[in-house]
Amino acid sequence: MTAASAKARGVPSERGRFLRIDDVIATTALSRRTIYRMIREGEFPAQHRLSKRAVGWWQGAIDDWLQSRLGPPGAA
Repeated sequence: MTAASAKARGVPSERGRFLRIDDVIATTALSRRTIYRMIREGEFPAQHRLSKRAVGWWQGAIDDWLQSRLGPPGAA
């Protein structure tokens, strides 16, 4: 499958993709305000500038952050 056909089908690249703020909110269940506060405090992955008016978060960084919040298996 080519990158263009994968994009047309909504399939992310094997190397990952950038998430926009609404995707990050949906993935983490955090509010926009909480995400930006946690970025300022160094507790959340920082966004990357994609253009003059657009930022995004690398999906792998968000996935790693979520995994770190779960802790080791069996810990509760």
